Amino acid sequence: MMAAGNQAGADAAPAGAAAINIGLPDSLATRLNDRHVVELRASGLTDETIRAAGLYSARGDVVSRLLGWRSKAGPWSAALVYPYRAADGADAGFARVKLDFPRRAGRGKPVKYESPRGRQNRAYFPPRFAEAFATAETTLITEGEKKALAASQAGFCCIGLVGVWGFQKKRLRDDRGKVFGARQLIAELAGLNWRGKSAVIVFDSDVADRIDLQLAEFRLAELLAQKGAVVRVARLPPLSESKTGLDDYLVHHGSQGAAMLRSLLASAAEAELPTIDGPMDVAKILIDEAFVGATGLHLRYWREDFWQFRRRCYRQIASAELAARVLRWMDQRGFPATPRFAADVVKCLAALCLVPFEADMPCWLDGVRQGEGWIVFENGLFRIGEPTRIETASHTARYFTPWALDYPFDAKADCPTWLAFLEDVLDGDPERIDLLQRWFGLLLTPDTSFQKLLLLIGPPRAGKGTIVRVIGALIGSDNYASPTLSSLATRFGLAPLLTKSVALIPDAHIGKHADGVRVAEALKSIVGEDPQDIDRKYREPLSSVRLPTRFVVSCNELAHFTDPSGALAARLSVIPFFNSYVGREDRTLERRLRAERSGIANWAIVGLARLRTEGRLNVPAKSQAIHDNFKRLSSPVAAFAEDCLEFHPEFSESTTGVFAAWIGWCRANGHEPGSLSRLGERLRSVSPDITRTRNRDQEGDRHYVYVGLRLTPLGLGYVDDGQRTLAGKGGPP
Repeated sequence: MMAAGNQAGADAAPAGAAAINIGLPDSLATRLNDRHVVELRASGLTDETIRAAGLYSARGDVVSRLLGWRSKAGPWSAALVYPYRAADGADAGFARVKLDFPRRAGRGKPVKYESPRGRQNRAYFPPRFAEAFATAETTLITEGEKKALAASQAGFCCIGLVGVWGFQKKRLRDDRGKVFGARQLIAELAGLNWRGKSAVIVFDSDVADRIDLQLAEFRLAELLAQKGAVVRVARLPPLSESKTGLDDYLVHHGSQGAAMLRSLLASAAEAELPTIDGPMDVAKILIDEAFVGATGLHLRYWREDFWQFRRRCYRQIASAELAARVLRWMDQRGFPATPRFAADVVKCLAALCLVPFEADMPCWLDGVRQGEGWIVFENGLFRIGEPTRIETASHTARYFTPWALDYPFDAKADCPTWLAFLEDVLDGDPERIDLLQRWFGLLLTPDTSFQKLLLLIGPPRAGKGTIVRVIGALIGSDNYASPTLSSLATRFGLAPLLTKSVALIPDAHIGKHADGVRVAEALKSIVGEDPQDIDRKYREPLSSVRLPTRFVVSCNELAHFTDPSGALAARLSVIPFFNSYVGREDRTLERRLRAERSGIANWAIVGLARLRTEGRLNVPAKSQAIHDNFKRLSSPVAAFAEDCLEFHPEFSESTTGVFAAWIGWCRANGHEPGSLSRLGERLRSVSPDITRTRNRDQEGDRHYVYVGLRLTPLGLGYVDDGQRTLAGKGGPP
């Protein structure tokens, strides 16, 4: 049924090309070129079927408009267009296109059929489908428009899918690019009355060798069965080296095609979950059924631990617990539930859920930078920008964080009890209250960039403990650790801090047998954001890990750290307390303060905004003396240098004279002097420019001197006492 015809504009067929006029208006590009005619007839389609289906050839801008692509001349030459209709035959406003020269996907595989950009999957209904569906005993479901047309032409009621997974609505993608969420039939399939209907799924012959295609069969059968259909699966036998489709099967058997297909359908069987080849396949099914939710993948493997998203944030899962859950699930699903096989499944879960080691909590896992500084409240994610600007987001598994607050954000909440408490215990001092407010705001976030630790110091019952407990209630018990200072110097002392945003250390002191130098070094290193090597009991150590922990230390008197360089003092942010409430304690105070957490959070957010605007943690006037005293206690050499030495590149002083002054100063201030060589090392930690050299005196004797310093008059005053001490001990050690 060949005829010549005219085609306007960019859709004109090549000169001399044969075409079929199928009776549609010229404005819709109503002709088929000879290439497409040959292709359709090779699938056994008659001119009548082609005409009824409204198939046509198109070029250029028509293809671009159909697919929602940019209008430009594409390399496809021409395309065969399959218009879609609703089940009742009405125009669906949708078409699929087969390009003569298809584009290639990311792995180089040609994309044979193109769907309109950004559109949901649609079902393909051949002409007069509604009549056939109403009377047919069995409805076939296959993949592709040509196959559905061929089956319909052979007298079967048939629906075509855009692909084996084309029966379901578009699902969301997680940060791995994997789809997730409940499967739902597309509207066209869900809208049909399947109750009591017989349906047979007839995919291409390669389904017999591919688990992913068998899984698609099984999921489609599940959804149709939920609608009341009786669903079976028929497998086409391969007729050549390439796969066989429904149209190929009918063409191959010629006039007996319909009878052969009916015979094949009679042997259709119930859909079954495909046979699993190994633990990786089991792990994929387990993830799909147990570890995906409304916002994506809920299971992660990070730094040798599993983490599961629990409503607002991630919580660590013990490996033994996960293995037990996997075993139980495998037993329920009929998989071989043996500990060894379960262990292999757990290893595969780690591979499928891997978060890179170098990622630091918290972070976004979808590759899209959504900014830092998000706070996870009970009612959502909030980020504080300018004081009047607050960004919000819903809880999502794509935000990888272990820290969540267990109370809501309420912009209208206040905290009168808290403000009155601070006014009392801090004597209404605006500087100390402001510093504490900034610290509270900082502790709500994961920000460690200020590289400071908060020191609360004062007499017993001064309010320090209440503030520490309010911090704990504000950030949540799952988000902080409570180590001792001494534990930081132990082998496994840093392991509890791996995922804690705050370390609360009330009543701090360094034990009698603790190594004060190691404690000071650990504090300086962690607060300074240096990478740590973390030993973990019964597990492999972690190397070069940055701890996310900020320290809040409370004490009655300054702990005697050993820090010759005095660097730890520079990390301190000190708030002193001067009043004691012994015998006047309010036993109801903490309960009332806990009820004001949302208001205290608002108060803290104001401090955070001020901190970000000014970029610093201020030093209250009443904190300076304690700060200076801490420096003198933790670094006696620095205090000695401040009292007894002055520095200049042209100065020099004999090492024995400096050591004698040091001995005298230590006796006066209650310190152990140590050795002469040790003093030199400590002095260089205070001033790296100091050198030790050997000079000749006027008599020609050679003596060691320090270059770059000299004793002050006060230092010279300690020399005699130091020399007497040395003489009594038999000279310099």
